[in-house]
Amino acid sequence: MIHQFLQTRAADHSPAFLHPALHWDLKDLLSVAEREPTIRQWRIVENQLQENKEDDYVVTKGSNNSDIPVEGYKKGHQANLKRKRNIPGTNTLSITPPLGVKWDLNSCAYDAVLVVVYNVWKDRFKESTTLADNDIMTKLAILFGQVVTGKRNLMYVREKMRRLLEKAKLNSFVKDIASVLLSSSSTIRRIHQGCPNGHNIANSMTISQDDSFFPSTNPSIRSSQESVVKESTKLRARCALCNVNLVNVAKFIALPNLLAVELTTFEGSLKVDRSISITSEVANGDFDLVWIVYYGESHFTSRYFAQDGTTWKHDGLVQDGEFRKDPEGISLDSSDGRALAMAIYVLVP
Repeated sequence: MIHQFLQTRAADHSPAFLHPALHWDLKDLLSVAEREPTIRQWRIVENQLQENKEDDYVVTKGSNNSDIPVEGYKKGHQANLKRKRNIPGTNTLSITPPLGVKWDLNSCAYDAVLVVVYNVWKDRFKESTTLADNDIMTKLAILFGQVVTGKRNLMYVREKMRRLLEKAKLNSFVKDIASVLLSSSSTIRRIHQGCPNGHNIANSMTISQDDSFFPSTNPSIRSSQESVVKESTKLRARCALCNVNLVNVAKFIALPNLLAVELTTFEGSLKVDRSISITSEVANGDFDLVWIVYYGESHFTSRYFAQDGTTWKHDGLVQDGEFRKDPEGISLDSSDGRALAMAIYVLVP
């Protein structure tokens, strides 16, 4: 370049802005000016990442899903979630934790529900459907797709979810958020008053339940299984013919993708079952425990049960909201001194 400049201008012309290390004059024209320049052909340098196969990608242990390349998601990111590490003498797997979110402005109740809905949607339903038939979940599914492609992050989605739920004018408690997000445009369960002896009840009321959230309102229930599948609850009212207490009889009409059970009772907490089986009018279904929410010291945390058998703990106030892997054999009854609040189950395909 200097050689060409000297030929065009003059050997005694040195630009004023030239760095002192490259300055020349008639006494010192630089050795480069006395040699013919080596002409090299320009070429486009290929991106080495494009030359590597997608299947060779290894997710760094302790990273979250937002660190996975967008192309990996587009071409089947599920295959990239676990890869063998090339470490001599080992046969371990690289395990990617669920995607968490950092706490912000008393967001723990939103965080506890959002992280389960997102991770279950992504990992178990292959991003093909919403988890509940309502407008809010439909909008969240669109935003979840943008998180997968790297266009958005979960903090952005959380704020959008907050605005959507504020329009519903509900209290910012986990059970209220869950009841709205798990609502459906169609009936999930019907409840009617009946006589255990089969007598007809005049003016019997029938209630249609359009959400898959089950509050702990019955003191006789002892477990999450009973909370969902117990078909009858004794009432104070009595049958006019046999004087036996009437019961609320519940029947499932359809199987939802998610079930949420409130675990807190006046007497303590319900027993958490690892799975639940349901019989409905259309089909039978099995549900696996996928999430537990804990509450204590005015703060919600949660625990996630991955498909590979590992469990992960989430607290938006710790490690910027990243998940931490639980040791094996951990007790599910509490988390960092916080008590059971809610369990969420997912329909097994």
